[in-house]
Amino acid sequence: MVSRETYFRDGARKIDLVLVYKPQYTSFERTMFLSNLASEGLELEEEESSYKTTTSYIKVHAPREILLKYADIYEIPLKFQQAAHLPEPPVHTDYMKTILIEPHPNPHDPVCRRAKETVSKQSPKTFTTCERSSIVNSIMQHTKYGEYPFEVGLDQLIHKAVFSAAFPLHDGPYEWSDNEDEPLNDRQLLGKYWGSYDMWMKQQPLNIIEKYFGSEIALYFGWLGFYNKMLFCASVLGFVSWILGIINIYTEAIKEIENVCHSTKHICPYCRECASIPMSDYCSYFVYSYMADNSSCVIYSFIMAFWATIFRELWKRRHATLSLRWNLNTDTDIPLRPEFQMAAEGHRIHKYTGQPEQYIPMKARIKRYTCSVASVILMIIFLLGLLLSIIIYECILKMNEVEPILITMSSAMLTVLLMLLCRKIYGYIAVWLTRHEIPRTQLEFDNSYMIKMVLFSLVNNYGKLIYLAFLKGKFYTYPSDPPMRNELFPVAAEVCNPTGCVSELFIQLATITIFKPVFFSMLEYLKPKLLVWINRFKKKIPNSYEHLARWEKEYDLIEFDYFSIMDEFEEMVVQYGFITLFVASFPLAPLCALIKNIVEIRIDSSKMIKYYRRPLAKYSSSIGVWFDTLKAMTNIAVISNALFITMTSNFIPGLIYNFAQTEVTTGFIDFTLSKYQVVDSYWINTNITECWYVGYRNGPDHIKPYENSDMFYYIQYIRVVFALLFIVVVQHLTGILSYIIPDVPRPLKEWTAFNRKHKLTRQ
Repeated sequence: MVSRETYFRDGARKIDLVLVYKPQYTSFERTMFLSNLASEGLELEEEESSYKTTTSYIKVHAPREILLKYADIYEIPLKFQQAAHLPEPPVHTDYMKTILIEPHPNPHDPVCRRAKETVSKQSPKTFTTCERSSIVNSIMQHTKYGEYPFEVGLDQLIHKAVFSAAFPLHDGPYEWSDNEDEPLNDRQLLGKYWGSYDMWMKQQPLNIIEKYFGSEIALYFGWLGFYNKMLFCASVLGFVSWILGIINIYTEAIKEIENVCHSTKHICPYCRECASIPMSDYCSYFVYSYMADNSSCVIYSFIMAFWATIFRELWKRRHATLSLRWNLNTDTDIPLRPEFQMAAEGHRIHKYTGQPEQYIPMKARIKRYTCSVASVILMIIFLLGLLLSIIIYECILKMNEVEPILITMSSAMLTVLLMLLCRKIYGYIAVWLTRHEIPRTQLEFDNSYMIKMVLFSLVNNYGKLIYLAFLKGKFYTYPSDPPMRNELFPVAAEVCNPTGCVSELFIQLATITIFKPVFFSMLEYLKPKLLVWINRFKKKIPNSYEHLARWEKEYDLIEFDYFSIMDEFEEMVVQYGFITLFVASFPLAPLCALIKNIVEIRIDSSKMIKYYRRPLAKYSSSIGVWFDTLKAMTNIAVISNALFITMTSNFIPGLIYNFAQTEVTTGFIDFTLSKYQVVDSYWINTNITECWYVGYRNGPDHIKPYENSDMFYYIQYIRVVFALLFIVVVQHLTGILSYIIPDVPRPLKEWTAFNRKHKLTRQ
């Protein structure tokens, strides 16, 4: 039930859209635009602001015959015209049910009586408010405002500041009313059963979300909800792997850890002024390392490769169901962007339609895209430069003999802070560059923007992790090697601690997956409230806010950012990378992601219901380029985990050590270290005569001192063989899995075939 506040003064005509403008600025374009809207059959009603004279509102209503006419012209699917209504599948767990998704709600329930049409799951008998605003907006986007043939569209007028805003109204207030005689609107239902934190375990009412906000927003929340369901399985497995890692510490690794913690050996200094580091200083690193670097984590990374494939294939099935339920297969018109129309330098005849069209010459387009590509490369170099600065920061702390664990923790926190800062910077840069390119259609604009965001996000979020997992320590040879003494470039001398880089990767990924979500969640929770308060303060809204008209209240809410959904998807794709590319180093990453996403859904839904203007519905048939990105990351994750297991972790050396225990008399950590004899005075702050460094090299008494030993080549050979086997086996098995899982569920095929046969029979 829609509130009476959303009607014209006569109480009969529904407000489909509200236009806002400044009356002190006269405009021929606005006058002509409104006149043309009236001639198209739209009905207008003007209102002055009740508390200031600098704002006026034009309420727009479209009669039923106009809605039917233009819905057919612009091919906008209407729910009440669908031949069949696909019901929502039943929820088999009672604790996840709400009355909004109950297949057969009790008709005597007070909520069902107050919102019968929505709660009873009946197909709409007329236009929904979302469909009405979409049709009216489509009419406005094709309405002329000037004498020239390409002076068309509401977006251009907003771009020129002829209108301040254009938005559909919410269905009424979001506050829940306990008066059982008062009808409930969809905003109130969504606010209580979707946007409330009490509903964190409840299933989302996706059909009502799609009906209220449109398919793009509904697809995002549908994908996020499905992703959370799949994360639950990954979280349980990750938690089990984590527990097994802890058990491993107190069973198999306890003696090794005690030997390290009480060792009298010294690790070779990292620089000329540095002192040698006692092996016992790395005691805590060994604990972290054995939590993540064990056989259970290797098995878990193998399982996660299949999890990612199953997630991708099952989402196809889920998407097929949602597509049929929401009629997402209809092609929609893709209009030209206002910025393109205004920047076009000439006209030409379209080679297929024979109609005149605007265009930008190829030379100008090449110039713009060249500038954009160069800027993207410079931004990536800048992000890599920040990564290098963090590495140098670590080197400086080592030179000042800071505790190793403090170096790792402070570096991890600094990395997270730079991630958050750079996300804001490159977000603005991506928008500016994409606008500078002047894409022809909104689809081209969206794809160009998303490609830039993916590239920037990969470097910003994964750069440090890739360095720790695959690069750090790979350039180190032995202490007296001349390149290791180059003080102008100390990064080459960067080496992992005696446990390897797994412990540092563990700390870095744990910091990212815990502190970054906490910061973002707090920001998303507080930001809307603060922005609404600032907005009301700037506009000097009187204290009697509740007595304002509905359109005035909603104009003072936050404008829904066009990039909001794309940015949310980008954040989730980055998270997906954390739990697939590097999951072996931190098995609790899926659990952290699940907790964060549960909170994310309620924060996002709450702010959309309470603090944002209702967005114009965007019809989207799929999640688009994000699905291709997830598919690519899934394939890369197989290679990443294979390289991590073989090249970064101590899994392969551990296997060789266990098989060769009869020939090896030292402990495993001693097995991975090489001895260096201090024979010169290069180090000025050490009195030791021998030290140890990470590597499989000959000792000082060997005929070829400090060269790679036979064990080094043997381990490298086994690593390469294992990596190739892992990649080939996983790729083939996941390929078979993808093939045997059908993209469309069998009941859905049968239901579609039945309705098609029934339709032919009626004809």
